[in-house]
Amino acid sequence: MIKEFFILNKYWYYKIDKKISNDLFKLILNKYDKYSDFYEVCNENKNEINKEKSQENIKILDIKDNIKYIKINYFDFELLDILDLKNIFNEDYEHIIDLRECLGGSLSVALSFCDFLLTKTKFILEFKKKSNTVYIGKRKTPLKIFCLISKNTISSGELVAGLIKESNLNTLLIGDSYTYGKNLIQKDIVIKNNNLKLTISKFKFFNIGDIENSGIKPDYII
Repeated sequence: MIKEFFILNKYWYYKIDKKISNDLFKLILNKYDKYSDFYEVCNENKNEINKEKSQENIKILDIKDNIKYIKINYFDFELLDILDLKNIFNEDYEHIIDLRECLGGSLSVALSFCDFLLTKTKFILEFKKKSNTVYIGKRKTPLKIFCLISKNTISSGELVAGLIKESNLNTLLIGDSYTYGKNLIQKDIVIKNNNLKLTISKFKFFNIGDIENSGIKPDYII
């Protein structure tokens, strides 16, 4: 995006190369929002990295005959292809959702996950000049859910954990600490070989409230 720019000082122009200008732009972004970022993308390795991440992203185990264990490290788009959510989230099972190492991911994927997991619940999506109430959850019968959380449960992972807690039907949050406390939502804008990550909104819960810098408290602390 920024190959070079010039600063005029009296009658002299000072040329600043690409690396310094990118670092300066990143520094300005971080001053106003620590989660915004600007970095160069290596296209050669991008698909390989995403494929490798997706393979390590999820683990599903059958514990005994009536318990499903689902561990999610990141809500990426491949998750919806890997998981047969309609069959996994079955009333005949109790479900353990492990988000202890979940570093976030796509908001839309996290909400699609919750649509299959939860009965109707809601949260607040807050923009700079307005707020929207978002309804999710398409189940008619609530599932029995144990959700594992930790200080490494971040962003979209916290959204899912918070919505499980907000649904308040046969659910229990279990962990050794509060979650990380990041409820800001970023949008990626690709400009040539650079990626600009900008904060565009934040989510809040009706009962839990604003979790920024505080996180979500487990129902049961271990």
